[in-house]
Amino acid sequence: MVDIRKAYDTVSWDFLKEVLHGFGFPSIFTEWIMECVSTASFRGDVSSVGIMMNALNELEGTSGLAISATKSKLFCAGVRDDLSFTRIPNGTLPVRYLGVPLDAQKLKVSCYTPLFDSINKYISAWKGFSLSYAGKLELIAKVIQGVVAYWMQEFSLPPTVIESIISICRKFLWGGKRALVSWDVICRPKDEGGLGLRNLKHWNNAFMTKTLWNIHTRKETLWIRWSMTFIYGMWTSGRGIREETSPPSCVVWRRLLTKSNVIFMEIDKHCSFCGATLEDINHLFFMCPFSKQVWDRVRDGVGIARNTASIKGAIKWHHRDSRGTRPRSKIGALAIMASVFHLWKTRNALYFDQMAADVDRTSTMILKNIFQVMYRLYPNGWNA
Repeated sequence: MVDIRKAYDTVSWDFLKEVLHGFGFPSIFTEWIMECVSTASFRGDVSSVGIMMNALNELEGTSGLAISATKSKLFCAGVRDDLSFTRIPNGTLPVRYLGVPLDAQKLKVSCYTPLFDSINKYISAWKGFSLSYAGKLELIAKVIQGVVAYWMQEFSLPPTVIESIISICRKFLWGGKRALVSWDVICRPKDEGGLGLRNLKHWNNAFMTKTLWNIHTRKETLWIRWSMTFIYGMWTSGRGIREETSPPSCVVWRRLLTKSNVIFMEIDKHCSFCGATLEDINHLFFMCPFSKQVWDRVRDGVGIARNTASIKGAIKWHHRDSRGTRPRSKIGALAIMASVFHLWKTRNALYFDQMAADVDRTSTMILKNIFQVMYRLYPNGWNA
């Protein structure tokens, strides 16, 4: 038996279309299939469910093949409409798909029970054998961490889950005895005195970083295309100004990889824009001459007199304005979010792609985003 790795994410749509034509499927049917698999639109409504049910009923009338309602489940998220006409019982989320749970919200720790069950199943089977430390180490590296890696490619595992997995592996390795070496040392590379196991926290971060990179580079997969459509739609529709886009904390800001936060790298630490001083958060976003020019144009464009020169000032500004209900109270919060986003994007384009930073272009993109959101929120005018 041969399994194709990530077939759905890697298959060429042109190849699939040629295969359908090669098998003699009607052109209209081929176009329907290509529309379903190659577009990034997943929004459903009651009418689309009705169309699906009509198609299934027509299939039953034509072929005699009927769906088994008692063995089928209908999973919905954020849907309040009555779908009882489908005669399919509602399922409850999360649901297992390809071995991992799917849910409409962040997974609870209890949702990781199948992962622990899978790990414990392997360890229980191995307890009947007399294994050396080297043998146990090999099983942890090749089997247990292989199972965990499958989950880590999909989810950012909570710290409690990672600690529980490490605890299980530690007990298995040392047989319940006192550990002879700390787990951090075991997870170091062999040439650094460790035993070559992977640090699960770092490994999980690497997987999540890969996902972010795929989104950044707009990798040609259906999930990435959907993510880009959803994220951009959230931003331009104005949803989440208050509820879903929480004010950033100082901790989050400080995690941005400005040059002051990568002191371990042997690179020029001067500001990417002006080259005059150390590139830290306050300088890059507020004090740099380039950023100041951008801020001046943004404030003039939306009629804001207020100014800020630090992280704390920006967060205070964001907190105060995002709580307001009047249209004008949204402008300050939007100006902060859009300016930081586009300044960071411009900085990265300059540093990594050698794209010249332009005050006009950056400030225009910021104002465009602000006006897009405001006019979606207040189509009758936000000055009213």
